[in-house]
Amino acid sequence: MGNCCGKPDADPFAGQGRVLGTAPPKAQTAPVPAARAKTVGGPPRPLGGSGSGSGSGDADARRRAAEAAEVRFPYQREAVFVPGRLADEVQARAKGTGKPRGKLADQLDAQRRQTRTDTLKEASADETRRREVAASTEARNYN
Repeated sequence: MGNCCGKPDADPFAGQGRVLGTAPPKAQTAPVPAARAKTVGGPPRPLGGSGSGSGSGDADARRRAAEAAEVRFPYQREAVFVPGRLADEVQARAKGTGKPRGKLADQLDAQRRQTRTDTLKEASADETRRREVAASTEARNYN
């Protein structure tokens, strides 16, 4: 029995029957292909390299990764060890000291250097000043 728009169900007793207690017939499956050994031609080689000799390639890769990190995180304040360069030179490059900076850039840099405790102290001082101004205004307006 089905719904008014559907197809009628097939009769469950239309197929071949089996005796109670016997297992259902096995479904026929496709044969499993034999496992074959995968062969890869040639000796192993490093990925991303275009030449032979991985010793100089590793140092070059490290240098390029350090330069990418400098560009990606220019405001990192810790001393960074980069082979072949001084940490001050790396930080100077990250800061971009060769470019003229404006007032807003300096303010933004100072704000980025501020720690959480400095921010909380500044917020507390602002709130204290606001309360003092409110109290003096209330005293001045008292009749």
